Amino acid sequence: MLLRPPISAPKVQRYKLFNMLFLVYVVSFLLGCQELPLQVFSKTDPNINLREYQTFSVHAKSNHSTNFIEFITRGIESGLIEKGYSVSENPDLLINYQIEIDRSELITQEQIPIDTGFYTSNRIDPVNKADVLVNAIDRKTKEVVWKAATTMDISSVNIHNIDQNRVSDHMAQLFKSFPSR
Repeated sequence: MLLRPPISAPKVQRYKLFNMLFLVYVVSFLLGCQELPLQVFSKTDPNINLREYQTFSVHAKSNHSTNFIEFITRGIESGLIEKGYSVSENPDLLINYQIEIDRSELITQEQIPIDTGFYTSNRIDPVNKADVLVNAIDRKTKEVVWKAATTMDISSVNIHNIDQNRVSDHMAQLFKSFPSR
């Protein structure tokens, strides 16, 4: 029978430290992979009870890919159906949304003081965002009864390979304040 020599205290401490650092790295990596929830700004007309509406139709205003628009429309429809509303060709509510996609660059200048005056640093930063505005309009009165807006980071979005589940999750966040029937 072979006996192993006892492990010295400094080796045990290094082993524990290595395990703890590895665990911190794994947790940090997993948290970094999570998407942050959308920051949504919404407002409901205080004089209106949205639960009185039963039907809706969704309409997009955008000059972007119709494929992308179809994913958003389906996401909105599935979210409102889950909340108890029905799609109709003669709806109580018109859900109009507009999306503006910005995939451009932003030139940033920064003045850095140096001994002989100032040095101007120029930097080009990518802009990858989508601004979404939604209005729920009473079809009879033409009044906006609910509205919401958000800006989404779309750096990781490939418009040619869209994930419907991800789009539906974002639309559910956008419509979170819209009441269920």
